[in-house]
Formats: sequence, C-alpha cells, structure tokens
Amino acid sequence: MAKFNLTASVKDLSSYRASIIRNEKIERSLDKHISNYEKEKDPLYSLIKVDFNTTSRRAKVYFNQSQEYRTIEKYVQRNYTKYPIYSDWKIKNKTIFYLIKLTNENIETLYQNENPLIKIFANEIVCNLNNDDLLPSWFKKKTLNTYYEEAKNEEIENRNSMRIKFNNNLKIENKDLDKIMITIRKIDKRKLKYSKKILKLTRKMIFFNKNEKNILLGIITFGIYFYFKSNKHFRALEKRSKKLVNIIKKTEVEYEKTIEDKNNIELDIKKLQNDEDSDIRVHKKMLKKLLDVYNERYNSIVPLGVECNNFTNFIPLKLFLGYKYKKIVGCYVILNNELKKCYVGQSKDIMHRLKQHFNGTVPNNIIFAEDYFNSAFQNKEDLFNVKIIPLQTKDQLDANEKYLIEKYDAFESGYNRTSGNI
Repeated sequence: MAKFNLTASVKDLSSYRASIIRNEKIERSLDKHISNYEKEKDPLYSLIKVDFNTTSRRAKVYFNQSQEYRTIEKYVQRNYTKYPIYSDWKIKNKTIFYLIKLTNENIETLYQNENPLIKIFANEIVCNLNNDDLLPSWFKKKTLNTYYEEAKNEEIENRNSMRIKFNNNLKIENKDLDKIMITIRKIDKRKLKYSKKILKLTRKMIFFNKNEKNILLGIITFGIYFYFKSNKHFRALEKRSKKLVNIIKKTEVEYEKTIEDKNNIELDIKKLQNDEDSDIRVHKKMLKKLLDVYNERYNSIVPLGVECNNFTNFIPLKLFLGYKYKKIVGCYVILNNELKKCYVGQSKDIMHRLKQHFNGTVPNNIIFAEDYFNSAFQNKEDLFNVKIIPLQTKDQLDANEKYLIEKYDAFESGYNRTSGNI
C-alpha cells in the first residue's frame, strides 16, 4: 500500500485511493461470506412412486430427498481469528423409502401417520395406489370439497361476468336515454319558442281586424300605422303564421318520435333489470343445488370397512385383505364372478380358512386355480366374491352348508365334490 505524506505526488495519491477502494471491496466480500455460517439448508422431499402389494397390503414408498449444501473453500484470518469462506450452493439428491402396512384402518388414518413424510404425502400415496376401492373417506371428502369449491367459484365467476355485462349494457342504455332526454328538452324549447311567435302573430292579426284605420294615428306615425293596417301586411302575417304552424307540426312529429324512442329505451332498461333479477334467482338456485348435492354426497361417504360386518351380501375377496383379523364361526360361499360357479364351506375361523384357500386373491389350491389362470377377466383381483354366514353349533354348520350347496348348485355345477355332511 502506498504511504500518504504531504510531499506525495498526484500519482501516489491516485494509487493510494485505488488501494483503499480495493481493500474496502475485499472487506465487504469477507463480511458477506463470514457473516453467514450456514452449511446446508433443510432438505426438500418429493414422492417418486409407491410399490403396493395388494396381497400382503404392504407398500414401499419411495421419496427423493433434495438438499442444498456448500463446502469450505478456504479460511481467512481477521483479528487473529480464522473464518471459513464457503462455496456457492450445491444440490445433492438421495432416494429414501419406507415400508408401511396399508390395511383399511391404516389407510383411513394415513394423514395422521407418525412418520411425518407419510403424513405430508398421504394424498399422493393414496393416488398412487390407483385403486378406487381403497380411497379413504377423508380423501373422498377432500376431493369432494375441491370439486364443490371449483364448481361454486365457476358459478360465481359466471355470475360476476353476467353482472359486468348487465352493468355495461345498462350504462349504454342510460347514456342513450340521457341523450334522448336532452333532445326532448331542446324540442320543448323550440315548441315554446315557436308557440310564442304564433301567439304574437295572432295578437297582431286580431289587432288588424279589431281596429279601424285611424287617419290621425297615420299622420302622427308618419304612415307607419297605415302599413300595419294594410292588407299586404296582413297577408305577410298569415304567411309567417302558416310557416310557424308547419314548423310546430314537424316539431310535434319529431317530439312524438323522440318520446317513442325514450319509451323503447325505458322498456329495454326494464327488460335488462328483469333479466338481471331472473339471473340472480337462477344463480341462487344453482348455488343451493350445488350445496344440496355436496351435502348429499358428503353425508353418503363412509370410511373403509375395518372389520368384516357384512353378513348379508357377497363381498369382493380383495376387500378381506384390508380387514382386521376377526374370528368368525360359520359357513362361507366363494363365487366365481365370471363362470358363476360357487364353493360352499364351513369353518370355525373363516378368515383363516380363506387365507388357506387364497394367497391374497390368487388361489392356493387346485379347486380354483384352473379357472383363475384360464380366466379372461382383465383384472383377476375381481374374479372372486365371498359371502359369510355366522353360525354357532356344529348342527347349524352342517345344516346350513347342505342348504347353501343346494341353493347355489355348488355340487352339480360348482366346485363342491359332495352335497354336504348330512
């Protein structure tokens, strides 16, 4: 650094000033880097995919973890202390995954999962299952809320658009009406003006007919009086009067036409206002209808079944995979939806027995295997349905099994090889 003294040259002063500016820039640069000791930012996550096994009900959820970080490039010393100088921000990506069990109960509480990532991405995980039968009630309600808000906002937007159009049309009509009213006032002034002129002419003509010629007045007025009492003057008055009458007639026609235009505009304004009132009523009805449909659908949404409680109808076999284990004693009917063939059985633990028959929805035994693997069903998970009839005693089991075999023709046309235990 150049030393500053009283005898320094202009060149020395310039060099000294440049060095000060350069050192100030370096100081500011160091302050910028030293003041921020942050090495990395909080990671950001995105869902990559969900591998879901419908048989085991296990899902492998993959996430991408993206994190910004920076490294120390060098150290600088200031006041006998070393400070790190960091590089620009860099990004590193990492794939992580979690294994979760997705029973019906777990899906219904997925948005409350103890794993914060699973909780945050609950919506996307459900969507990636790509199975309408596994949509939880909270997801359906949230989706319904979105659809309702979109439909309501669209209706409000349409209404606002119509209101703007109405206001614009009303402004145009009122503007035209203002012009018509100005024209009417002008015509009224003209009519009044010409009416006054006619009245004045009429008075002159009355004066002509009423008074006889007066010689003395003629002398006093130097003959002007005789002019006003002459026939020539009278004819001139008549001519002017007729002309004014014609002008007033034309003015009356114009006035009537203007009044007609005014009435038409007022009718248009009234029609616009009636249409606006009608649109408001329609808008309110539409919003009410949307709300009624929303409430009806919202109230009809029920959670996924946690336990098997349906003992009156056939249930898709795949739904059993999501139920909690529950020991049920009774008879069961397995229905092939494609061939309409049935198998009737009995067990002291039906859910356990179904797991012996099937690995998920894939048959474990020869009874159903041939039809399953030869099936033309596009989605074989939907091939079998099950019906459960809870019972208590052995006699009830045997009697109902025989009855059901006969009812569903399971011996002659189904999978059973006997007609029952009785």
